[in-house]
Amino acid sequence: YGYRSYPKRATTNFSVAWNATSGAPDPIGDSQKFVETMYLKGLYGPFVMYINPAYWSVLQEDYSEYKEGSILSRILNIAGIQDVKPSQYVPEHQIIMVQMTPDFVDLIVAQDIMNLQWDQQAGMVEHYKVMAAMAPRFKVRESTVGSGGLVSGILHATKS
Repeated sequence: YGYRSYPKRATTNFSVAWNATSGAPDPIGDSQKFVETMYLKGLYGPFVMYINPAYWSVLQEDYSEYKEGSILSRILNIAGIQDVKPSQYVPEHQIIMVQMTPDFVDLIVAQDIMNLQWDQQAGMVEHYKVMAAMAPRFKVRESTVGSGGLVSGILHATKS
């Protein structure tokens, strides 16, 4: 499974694409909604948001003519959001928010990073490779609020 396909992920939506030229995109309001969704599940961060690169340039724009700072800086001022990262693996009009604590996601290491070296042609040609075998492991736990149930630290938002 991945962040977008994990069965116990929370899902929500946002109505206007952040890079839309019409309508009223609201990255800050949407981000607050995402954090609130996680809070209601008993998850309090720190959160990392992964966005499609098409949204990244929008977040670099000034928040207002009258106030200093970018949209990104305003999002990073929301309590609980630790970072926002562009990722080519997040499809257009989707956003992933993950609680980056070891009780929800960690890295399983089957083979740590190692250098491999071998030669061919009686030692006249040397080859080098770097090898590792690692994978993220997603976890669930019992919710501490509401009606209980299992929760993961993953929120998958899509444009409705």
